[in-house]
Amino acid sequence: MGLPRNKVNTNVVAGNVTSYQTFWEFSPMPACSSAVANRTLCELIKGGFIPHLEGPSTDQDRYNLLDDKLVSMHINIGIPDWLLQVRDAGDRHPDILILASAFELAYTSPERFSRRSQKSVIVSLKNAETTKKSTEQPKRLELKAFEVSDFRTYRLIEEIQLVAAAAFCAIGEHQGLTRQIGDVAFDRIDSIYSRYSISPSIITEEKKVVSLLGETDIQRELRKLLTDCAHQVRLAIR
Repeated sequence: MGLPRNKVNTNVVAGNVTSYQTFWEFSPMPACSSAVANRTLCELIKGGFIPHLEGPSTDQDRYNLLDDKLVSMHINIGIPDWLLQVRDAGDRHPDILILASAFELAYTSPERFSRRSQKSVIVSLKNAETTKKSTEQPKRLELKAFEVSDFRTYRLIEEIQLVAAAAFCAIGEHQGLTRQIGDVAFDRIDSIYSRYSISPSIITEEKKVVSLLGETDIQRELRKLLTDCAHQVRLAIR
């Protein structure tokens, strides 16, 4: 399936087995709606392009039967032009690290954390492709510690777009209800992190993050918090 942005696979020649690589990256075009990303993922799975299991399965099942990286998934979020004009919303901004780590802790399994290739990265700031809604050199945030698992993957992709909108408004001090939602979300995440005595950097510490997820309820707590925030944003923008 020749998606035009699969740059890591440019040397692959259809029918020439010697040119095939050990992995394939699907990199679709930017979309303004998470629904497009979700539908693209759904069609790739339905078409058999992404390995998957039918019916209930565990994270260990996916590791044993599918992929030693548990079918890794990166999520890219475009940064609004207005935010770049008023704030440095880069990958070292403390609120960006909190946003990325909260979703990664909420939606990534211990098995995926223990088998990631890029264990030292939480989120990366990169150049983005120009769209009708961007300037000449737009930017994007790439969140790496995700996996294609079950129905929760679709929930993740929708919620991260909604919560990021609130987070960007809070970081840029953009007036309005969405900013208030973002401020409250950051306060609630900070409260959870303080209670567990952790920081976003725990994502990069394999043994600690695996132990945290296996021995505490932090994943359930963060998932509920982020779902609540996404629902509030959904109502606000309507």
